[in-house]
Amino acid sequence: PSKYRKIMKHKKKHESIQFWAMGESAGGLQYCWLFSVDSPDEAVGKIHRAVMDHVKRLPKNTGYVLYMDNLFSSAKLFREIKDEGHRACGTSHVNHGGDPKIDAIKSTNGKPNPAAVAAGVHEQGTWTWSQHKTDGMGHYAWFDSGICHLLTNFHLPDSTVVKRRKKKCPGRIEVGAPLCAHEYNIFMTAIDDVDRVRELCSTRLRVFKWYWAIFFFLIDTILNNTFTCWVKHTSDKKMARRW
Repeated sequence: PSKYRKIMKHKKKHESIQFWAMGESAGGLQYCWLFSVDSPDEAVGKIHRAVMDHVKRLPKNTGYVLYMDNLFSSAKLFREIKDEGHRACGTSHVNHGGDPKIDAIKSTNGKPNPAAVAAGVHEQGTWTWSQHKTDGMGHYAWFDSGICHLLTNFHLPDSTVVKRRKKKCPGRIEVGAPLCAHEYNIFMTAIDDVDRVRELCSTRLRVFKWYWAIFFFLIDTILNNTFTCWVKHTSDKKMARRW
């Protein structure tokens, strides 16, 4: 057995090989891949270390903006990213933000709890926030379809609107949102599209040797990167969709 093989009980195929990769927000161009390995330091988790390994490959103090979902984000991680001279924003799990008052704001089946009602986050489009006094870490609770928590180490608490579909309403309606949520939705879309395309058009085959999964992953990534570059420079949009 290889040290790169992981046991994932919640997956249908329990064994897997995990890759960590960064992607360009404009088109989803992926680069800088890392294998998943266990962390020797109990104080720092495997995911935390994988993110920081990527961050340290970036030129220091160049102000890259990193967007990530709640699998990766935490207040401790965002502070370390800021120390490297970069910015970060992303959704977060409850209790990962560091502010107990914001962490207490939750919803169940789209219904806010008493703490959310008390904070004014009681209907779609309402939100509240807090900021750490020393490092400026922002923690937001925003009511979208349910209450969503976000962390950011650089956004100001500016308000904007996003468009959402609503039952019995034609088209889309404008819903209030913090600026960090609006930009998160914009810049995470490309990575989600890449994952969708790779699932639809994959070269993966069922094989017995674990290292063949690495080969298929690299082939898929090369094809997606090639397609991303071609779409960016072609004027034939119909051909791009057909591809």
